[in-house]
Amino acid sequence: MARTGKRKKQPERLCLICRQLKERDGLLRIVRAKDGSVRLDPAYRLPGRGYYVCVERACLEPLLSGPQLARRLQLGGDSESLEELRCGLRERLEAAEARRAREAEEAARLARAPLEVQDARGRTVRRIVKPGKGTGSG
Repeated sequence: MARTGKRKKQPERLCLICRQLKERDGLLRIVRAKDGSVRLDPAYRLPGRGYYVCVERACLEPLLSGPQLARRLQLGGDSESLEELRCGLRERLEAAEARRAREAEEAARLARAPLEVQDARGRTVRRIVKPGKGTGSG
């Protein structure tokens, strides 16, 4: 039988900081391996104890500053892998914020754009705006 347009439901995971259930694709996965090392797992496949964190400043900021990251991940003192992880988390946060800013600018630009424009022949045509197309809202 052919499937008829149904999207596969994404698994939900609990954010380590805000304790909210969210779709897994919207979270960062941090893995603590058996040897005690920690790292980001962008493919959600590495073996070890996985922790999920929202890609929001409110959730990542406590992990980036202070001892909360080591305490939350129940780590001993591998400061080198912790610093690499903090660096990776900062990069992800900055990339997500830059993407959100671009999407907001595009949405604002589309909202300001006139609904009626002139085509190449000088005729007035109505511009059609499809919800979720190019605005980042869908």
